[in-house]
Amino acid sequence: MDSEGQVLSKFMDVYWAHHLALDSEGHVLVADWNHRILQLSSELELQNVLIDTDSPVQLRFLRKLCYNERT
Repeated sequence: MDSEGQVLSKFMDVYWAHHLALDSEGHVLVADWNHRILQLSSELELQNVLIDTDSPVQLRFLRKLCYNERT
């Protein structure tokens, strides 16, 4: 969105995004109710699925999403 509230871009493949974070390169990290963490570009294009239901790490009842560049 711009400073006047106009939508500039959107990503539609997210089921109820409930946590967002930004990394140091401007990527948007999204945790959704499909138990996934997605990495989107600054233009909201899918870059990577970091965690999903096939990952060894599983998400249940995620309360926060924080980005730490070193880890």
